[in-house]
Amino acid sequence: MFSGILSEADTITSIVTQTPVQVFGQDFWDSLLKIGTSAVMPFAILILSFCMAFDMYKVYCRSNGAPNMELISFTFIKYIIPFFCVTYTYDILQFIFDKVNGMVLTLYQQVTMGTGNSIDTNAWLQEISQMNWWSKLGLTLQLIGPWFGTQILVVISTVIVYGRLFEIVMYWIFAPIPFATFVNDDLRHSIGINFIKMFAALILQGGFIVLSVALYLMLVKSVTIQTTVSGVFAMLGYSSVLVVVMAKTGSMSKRLLGTF
Repeated sequence: MFSGILSEADTITSIVTQTPVQVFGQDFWDSLLKIGTSAVMPFAILILSFCMAFDMYKVYCRSNGAPNMELISFTFIKYIIPFFCVTYTYDILQFIFDKVNGMVLTLYQQVTMGTGNSIDTNAWLQEISQMNWWSKLGLTLQLIGPWFGTQILVVISTVIVYGRLFEIVMYWIFAPIPFATFVNDDLRHSIGINFIKMFAALILQGGFIVLSVALYLMLVKSVTIQTTVSGVFAMLGYSSVLVVVMAKTGSMSKRLLGTF
């Protein structure tokens, strides 16, 4: 149980600090970006073109049908930067990811240096070695429930961590669409800026997960010195708290960045 929990804690902290390239591989990630470039980006450019046509129509109505080259030129120039933003969406997201994830990596390095992940089980082994056969059997039966519960919590935590990674990939691939709304005054804040906040919140969620795992390891160390079954149930309770906190890290990071 102890080794399984510690192994899962190491897996969680290592995954949340990795990039999609490190998890899925360079070839597969390049294939995903090519799909986004060929399928999603043209649709985003179509949205951008629609916004430009709508603005041109407003210019036409404002000038009462008379061609106003100054307004037409200004409207055309206004869309040059958004066009390049849509074209280089994936490069912009890579820049945002590197900056925010760099902070998460620094937090991970500082936390792991300060906590470590070793647990002393010598007290358990010494007490068990002094038990007779029936006492060992009774202890084993008592530990089946906590062991089974621990395995369930390990599965749930794995789903949370990989679910966050899949969300990042989905946001990344479909990012050109919200980027195309930056030029529109009505959609800029509700879609474009909100998307950037949500994307950054997903990356920042890794920092919350790393910190929660570090706090969990310290709590587990404090209960493993107990040589009673109640200590194991206490460890199971702390593991449950960890899973609950991990499940809420997404909403916590979004609230921190003002995204709901």
